[in-house]
Amino acid sequence: MVPQAARVWANDMENIPVFFALCGLAIDLETAAGPNVWLSIVFTAAKLLYTWAYLARVQPLRTVLYGIGVICLLGFCVVVTARVVSFFAL
Repeated sequence: MVPQAARVWANDMENIPVFFALCGLAIDLETAAGPNVWLSIVFTAAKLLYTWAYLARVQPLRTVLYGIGVICLLGFCVVVTARVVSFFAL
């Protein structure tokens, strides 16, 4: 169980810092609050459930939850990119 928990932790350390960076950037750029809140809630829920699914060895749910987390990160990329583009469009 300990090696498996170490793999879960290592995986989380790949995604969670990216989430904090993108979320912080979105807040700093004053993007719309609605998408930020929903992306944050869905990402957090997906990562919590992913951790449970990983430890419980539930497939393919684990993969689906991982994908949902990645989609949320991509959503933050879209929100941030749209805001940056709007700065230069003026």
